[in-house]
Amino acid sequence: MFAEVVLSKTTPKLDKIYHYKIPAELEKKLTIGHQVLIPFGNRKAVGYVVGFVNQTEVPASQLKDILEIKTETPLFKPEALKLAKWMTEYYGCYFISALRAVMPPGTAQREKLKK
Repeated sequence: MFAEVVLSKTTPKLDKIYHYKIPAELEKKLTIGHQVLIPFGNRKAVGYVVGFVNQTEVPASQLKDILEIKTETPLFKPEALKLAKWMTEYYGCYFISALRAVMPPGTAQREKLKK
C-alpha cells in the first residue's frame, strides 16, 4: 500500500498528489489527515496524507519512504477531505488551501514554528 500526500507548500506545477511508500513501522499508525515529513527532491518537506492506494503509475522502486509522522492525531477527517476536494474543484484553488480551511486554526503557523 502507498500513501497519497499533498505538499504543504505548493505552486501550480506542484499542486498534485504524490505517492510515497509507507515504512513498516508506520503502517499501523498512519491515517488520512496526518502531517508527515517526506523527502522531496533534494530536501525534506511537510505534507498531509489524503489517501491510500494499492497501485501507482510510478514503479514502487522509484518511490521514496515517508520519513516520519509529525502529528500525533490526524488534522482532518475523511469527511473534511471530501469537502476540501469539492472546494478545490468548485473554486479552482490549490488543494492545500482547501485543506487548510478544514484543519484546526493555526496549523500553518505551527508548521513555520516547527522548522
